[in-house]
This record gives sequence, C-alpha cells and structure tokens, in this order.
Amino acid sequence: MEDGLSAIGKTADDFAEFFQTKIDNIDRSTADAPPPVIVDRPCTRLSEFTEVTVDEVSRIVMQAPAKQGALDTAPTWLAKRLLPLLANICNSTFQEGLFPDILKRPIDRPRPKKPGLTTNDLSSYRPISNLCFVSKVIERAVMARLTARIESQRLFSCCHFAYRKHHSIEKAVSVMHDEILSTP
Repeated sequence: MEDGLSAIGKTADDFAEFFQTKIDNIDRSTADAPPPVIVDRPCTRLSEFTEVTVDEVSRIVMQAPAKQGALDTAPTWLAKRLLPLLANICNSTFQEGLFPDILKRPIDRPRPKKPGLTTNDLSSYRPISNLCFVSKVIERAVMARLTARIESQRLFSCCHFAYRKHHSIEKAVSVMHDEILSTP
C-alpha cells in the first residue's frame, strides 16, 4: 500500500487527515441545524446473522466481475474455486462479530475521481478504498442479510430509494413529481 501512495507523493496519514478535515468542516457547517426528526419504529432485535451457505457464496462470487487489484492476495479465479472456504470465512466473521484486520487493508493505490485531475491535490480523490475480493464477498453477504432484515421489519422510509432493488432514480423522480403535482 505504501508503495502505491509514495508513487503519488502522499501517505495514508495524508489521506486520513484530509478526509477527517472534510468531515470536521461539514460538522461545523451543520452545527446550528435542527436535529433530524427520527420516528421510532418497533422492531425485533437483531442478535445474529444467519449462516452463509456454499450456494449463496457461489451466487455472490459468480455475479462478481473477474477482475482484481494488482496486490490482491487471492486472485478472483482462485476464490471462485474455494467456495466452501469462503462460506466458512463469512460464517466465522459473523460468529466472531469481527471483520479480520488483514481483510481491511486496501489493495490498490487511490485513484483520482476523474481522469485529468491533479494527483497532488487530495481533493481529487474519493474516500474509497479497493478491498480484496474476499472482503467484497463478506460485504455482500452482510448486505444481503441487513437489507432483508430492514425490509422484513419495514424500516425503510417510503421515500428511501438508494441501494434498494426496484427503487431507481426514475422512480424517485416520479414520486417527487406526483407529490409536487398533488400539493395545493
């Protein structure tokens, strides 16, 4: 990781400080805003995730593109042959309640938001890291469980369109349009 960062003249600490400053500035600019109104909805407590099956991991892996970062320790083609092992890693992560530190390390150097942006300016970068393939499999297994849980408990707002199946930007615009037209 450090080799990739040193190639652009920045360290991981430079990026961390830059993005923390951005967050602090947002906090300051919204400090006087009224607090959000949060409606408490009754739901059952989530105490554990259901186990991942080899079939589920197979679906997750087969839907994933066959690309990988240059420094990924487990090539995608190999991971696709180790489905039972990936299922065990997911289930161990769920049971332990811990995401392994080794899987948290970015595997690629940061890239600018758009081509042509200067690499010396930290604002040219997004606060996104490229994680290894195994991390992405675990992330998708968790996301499937959280989404199912949120939907089963009806915790999504009727106006929540992001990151939901069958809730596109077109649907959001349509709902907003209908609301505007129906407002006296």
